[in-house]
Amino acid sequence: MFVPLVHPPGHAQADFGEAIGVIGGVACKIHFFAMDLPHSDAIFVVGYPAETTEAFCDGHVRAFAFFDGSGSCYRGGFFLAKVVVSDAQEHETVVDRFRLYAPPTRRS
Repeated sequence: MFVPLVHPPGHAQADFGEAIGVIGGVACKIHFFAMDLPHSDAIFVVGYPAETTEAFCDGHVRAFAFFDGSGSCYRGGFFLAKVVVSDAQEHETVVDRFRLYAPPTRRS
């Protein structure tokens, strides 16, 4: 059975990853935030010293600015599942912080 992989326009996906980079001649671990729009294969990546709430929020703000506000539907990666499973109170804190960083909703 063949099941096609379909990515409707406006859907965004995001997650964190790790890589080894060289900064000032010193190899170090870089935590990168990546968001893509699979329908168009557009991608945004930015590096941070750690995978923190601030990096999570800043990564989203920068990505949506890069995509000029595109992305009507969003799928978070494993970091959201980690927060939800680990501690419901912390999840609320992350959601509240994210709302502070989120740009205003565009109305049609």
